[in-house]
Amino acid sequence: MTMLRQRLIDLHSDEHTTSCVADATRFHARQTFNSTYMYVFAYHSLTSVYPYWMGAPRSSELDYLFGMPFINESHWMPWHGIQRRQVFTYSDEEISNYTMQLFVNFARYG
Repeated sequence: MTMLRQRLIDLHSDEHTTSCVADATRFHARQTFNSTYMYVFAYHSLTSVYPYWMGAPRSSELDYLFGMPFINESHWMPWHGIQRRQVFTYSDEEISNYTMQLFVNFARYG
């Protein structure tokens, strides 16, 4: 992949996602006396259905936050619309543990 292609991808994603989130965060920080936080989830699984050059798609952290790498084959219910999007590895399980622990600690300690 060329550097120009990656720059165009970054520009497009920044325009449609990052700038909107940053604007909303700045607005929230100005309007309240509470602390305001943001995070970036940039992990891209080796077994992802998305190509590596796309990086981590928006909301891809939700699979890890809700422990999807730990669900075995018997829990998938295609007749209810719950289907496996990818095969998860041990590294994905470790990222899931880490992500869940980060959110738990944030909820617990702020």
